[in-house]
Amino acid sequence: STQSTWGSLPADESEEMAALVLTAWATLKSRAGEASTWMVRTLNQFAAATTSTTTSLDFARFVSIRNYASVLNFEPSLLAVECFSYVLLLLVFFHSLGSRGSVTRLVAALAMAKCIALESVASDLRNIWYAKACVMIWWGHVPLYFICLTAGLLYVSWAVVAHLQLVRNNAFATALSYGMMALPLHILGSKLLWWTFHESDPQLLERFYGLPLGYIVKSLFQVLFWSNFTDWMLFVFSGLSVRATHSVGFFATLLSSSLAVLLSLPAADYSTLIVLYGLLPKTTISLAAMLLAFVLFQTFFVWSEDRAAAVSYALALSSSQPSGTSAKQIKSWNSRHKHSLLSPPGLFQFLSVIVLAICVFSAVCAVYATPETVQSRGFRQPAGPCDKSTRSIQLPLLTITRNEHLCASRPPVHYNFRCATPPKAGSNDYTICGTAHPNRQEFLFIINSWVFVSLCVLLACCGTRRRTLAQELAKNQSKQKKASDTVEQELSSTTTTATTTTTSESMTSNAHSKSASTNAAVSEPTQVTRKRK
Repeated sequence: STQSTWGSLPADESEEMAALVLTAWATLKSRAGEASTWMVRTLNQFAAATTSTTTSLDFARFVSIRNYASVLNFEPSLLAVECFSYVLLLLVFFHSLGSRGSVTRLVAALAMAKCIALESVASDLRNIWYAKACVMIWWGHVPLYFICLTAGLLYVSWAVVAHLQLVRNNAFATALSYGMMALPLHILGSKLLWWTFHESDPQLLERFYGLPLGYIVKSLFQVLFWSNFTDWMLFVFSGLSVRATHSVGFFATLLSSSLAVLLSLPAADYSTLIVLYGLLPKTTISLAAMLLAFVLFQTFFVWSEDRAAAVSYALALSSSQPSGTSAKQIKSWNSRHKHSLLSPPGLFQFLSVIVLAICVFSAVCAVYATPETVQSRGFRQPAGPCDKSTRSIQLPLLTITRNEHLCASRPPVHYNFRCATPPKAGSNDYTICGTAHPNRQEFLFIINSWVFVSLCVLLACCGTRRRTLAQELAKNQSKQKKASDTVEQELSSTTTTATTTTTSESMTSNAHSKSASTNAAVSEPTQVTRKRK
């Protein structure tokens, strides 16, 4: 059997090879048995975590499963946003299947969302802590739904802006659309204790309904740099060709997305630190005024490019031939539209449904959620002395000094410890209790007004679907040809009618002339006869 198996190999070498193969096979079988045993044990633990009376259970030192009944009893809004995040990721996945460029951007959004979540808990300047959801990763510090929610919002913001066909200010528009969809959810998360922020940092005390304005600035910077660097990386990996950016391979997409994340996160974080800890303490201008100016500048740049593009588009269409003064506009519009990363037209309504679902979920959560009944459990800011634990962090061109601990005796306005025991010094895993709205009607008015305006703007962007200039010119030429054909048909029918009328008139005149000549011929002999007589 050895000779027949290994052919021309000598008998001793064949036996050694066969022994090695048998040993490898036995090792593989043992490893497979261990893997199957680990899988069965993991599934049993997962089932125990979701069905038993225990509140949570950790396994594999990486994933933490919490009983959904516990989340439903104490934090129903957290369970709602977790389920919605998974559904949102599934919807955007189906939408991305429409074109290769959409899949590319979804991969980039997932990579950016994962790094945002992990960077927020691993940084020395940690400013956010998450409540324990049903599925937690990274040793119970990061909820899986937060990654899905962030990735879905990033993808939808890109897909909405893609309909505008911008070139220079595409990143600004993406950041603005992300802010429109994410701001109500972030405010609701702060009030309903889906996450909490650093309560003793002086640069994070300026807030909008519990949401630090510094966190809004950081989110806008992250989306801005992510959009810019992703576009540039895809442009580089496509061989410096705009036409090929939608046809980049999967592994090249992963590499370009990773490089974009590695570049955008440090740039966004350091820009935020410069604004919060470098520029803000040295001026009397509030962070709200700076943020408003930044958003207005972004809006102006996006609006100006969109209007200029519409004007140049109209000017190019006013010329029937693609030459002369409209050559630049034709070239620009063709390069932008013909090779855009838009999904097929059939998915246009699907994207509008996704945007509508995000806005409706925010409005429903704002109306029906009751923050005063929330009992949120999870890792929080470490408790400690109120005014003694000051820490200095040295960064290039910056020195950051802040109190690292939460003062349990002076809890913040948006939560307290009335339903739980206040944490001891050094504790970072404790339960907090939500508080009622100081002015519920004003809160609902602000959230629902923002959601309504955002929905109108985003749906208008989804409805913007300009054709390529070549298609418009072809359409105009076909219309002109049809009009000229109609005119020619009318002229030919008119000419035929006129010819028929002329022929009938000539025939009538000929008949009259013949009758007149006959009468004349008859009357001439009669006159001659009379003369003779």
